[in-house]
Amino acid sequence: MLLRIKARAPGLASMAAMGWMRVGMVTSGAMFVANALPGGFLAWVTWNPIFHAVDQARGLAFANYVARHSEAWPAYAFAALAILVGLVANRAKRGSGTGV
Repeated sequence: MLLRIKARAPGLASMAAMGWMRVGMVTSGAMFVANALPGGFLAWVTWNPIFHAVDQARGLAFANYVARHSEAWPAYAFAALAILVGLVANRAKRGSGTGV
């Protein structure tokens, strides 16, 4: 959508893209430790599969950290869905392969 808007309003599209990147960075869990967050803020970030992946990786990397507020399955489900969509898009772009 931002590429579509960029042709008519490049400044607005650039600001919107920067805002979207910052929201993604805040909700990814890379900027804070999930175990130290208040419950109200956890509801804002648990939709993001990157949050779960970062928190689970933090639990594996550090011996004293236990990932209590995240699960591994959202990251796996998102990865499987992204691979599936990529394969379908690749197949659609290349065609059916029958030569028609």
